[in-house]
Amino acid sequence: MTETAWHARYNEGRRIPRLHYHTCVAPTVMTLAILAIVIFELAVTFYAVIRAALKRLEGSWQG
Repeated sequence: MTETAWHARYNEGRRIPRLHYHTCVAPTVMTLAILAIVIFELAVTFYAVIRAALKRLEGSWQG
């Protein structure tokens, strides 16, 4: 019996199959979490670069 057939028999009669959770929901949640972390890191880096540039410009304006 293949793994798919075993899961189909194992999940028979259940409303939410565990296989569906592991193949669909969990990777989606992980992908969204990783994307959120990456976007947050980029935002922090961008903010630091802009702030440093503004400080440098401010110093040059004052002489």
